[in-house]
Amino acid sequence: MTFSAGGSDNSDASIEAAQEAQEADIHMFIVGVSQDVDDNELKQMSSDPKQLGENYFMSPDFENLSGILRKLLTKIVH
Repeated sequence: MTFSAGGSDNSDASIEAAQEAQEADIHMFIVGVSQDVDDNELKQMSSDPKQLGENYFMSPDFENLSGILRKLLTKIVH
């Protein structure tokens, strides 16, 4: 699980690292927090099915994370 609160300094490197993790059978859930996050980058970093609300999530701020965290816990446990 990765959290991002802004754009990465090197989008290509972030995406490549996430893809390497997936190749090592690590399921990637990505959570973007703030309006400064590139949702396309998060989508590319996430595991399949690469759908908003499934493997990558967006929250406008840290105060609104509780619903996302509950959903993630349910996905991780199952």
